Order: sequence, then C-alpha cells, then structure tokens
Amino acid sequence: MDKKFSKYREDILNGNIAKTLLVLGWPLMIGGLLHTMYNLIDTFWLGKLGKEAITAPANTWPIVWLMISLGMGAGIAGIALVSQYNRCAEKRDGKQSGYTGICVHVCNSNSNRNLWILFFTTYITFCECSPGDF
Repeated sequence: MDKKFSKYREDILNGNIAKTLLVLGWPLMIGGLLHTMYNLIDTFWLGKLGKEAITAPANTWPIVWLMISLGMGAGIAGIALVSQYNRCAEKRDGKQSGYTGICVHVCNSNSNRNLWILFFTTYITFCECSPGDF
C-alpha cells in the first residue's frame, strides 16, 4: 500500500473520530450548502415571476428527486463492486463491473425519462395541478 494512503488509513482507524468525519464529510457539506443556496436563489427569482412560476418546480421536484436517488443508488453500487474487485486484484472483473455500471446508468436514465414522459399527465392530474402551471 502506498505510504500516502497508509497515513489516511491509520487516521481513519485510530485517529480522532470527529476530525476524521469532518475531513471525510466536508465535500458533502459544501455540496449540500451549494445545492441549498441554488434552490433558495432559484425560488427567490421564480417568486418575482409569480405564483405559477414556483408551482412547476415544486410539483415536479418529488419525481426529479426519485430519479436522482435511483441514479445515485446505482452509481454507489457500481463503485462498491469496482472497488471490491480492484482491492482483490481482480482487475478484469473490476473493469467488467465498471462497464456494467455505465450500462445500468444509461438504461436507468433512459427508462426514467421514458416513464416520466408516459406518466407526466397522470402525475399532474394526481397532484391536482392546472395545465397553466406547466
């Protein structure tokens, strides 16, 4: 194992837990902060356009988040498989898992898009939105 990574491994296993969590989690915290700021600014400017402008993103957000979650779950599963195979020095299986993960992402995004197109009208009716909101 590389000396650079062995230091990190030692810190993770035997170091201060709070410091380790902060070091590992700061990118996620910054990403969450930027995402929240984006949504707040977006809502502010959409509010200037009127009620209808805020209604469309608010009604579609649950479906968008569902699609994002499915994609993230598939991505995390792919990363875990590739990491396990590479750790076991089975590079060929790791590459195959990586290619499979990419294929799963492409198929997942296409199927999600097609389902959204097919069921958009049903979803809007279910949410009791008027056609003018979109």
